[in-house]
Amino acid sequence: MYLKEFIQKENTTPDTVRHYIYLKLLNPGRKGRNYWFNENEVDTFESIKEFQD
Repeated sequence: MYLKEFIQKENTTPDTVRHYIYLKLLNPGRKGRNYWFNENEVDTFESIKEFQD
């Protein structure tokens, strides 16, 4: 799924996702110039949020 879909699904912001990519906590693939998120990134993001709580 693209970044916009990922943001909507996970109820987060683009800046948050880009920050996690910058920190290398998320490693989405690329489709052209766009980020492409698969289930691995979804699981990782949900784990990050769980650890924050």
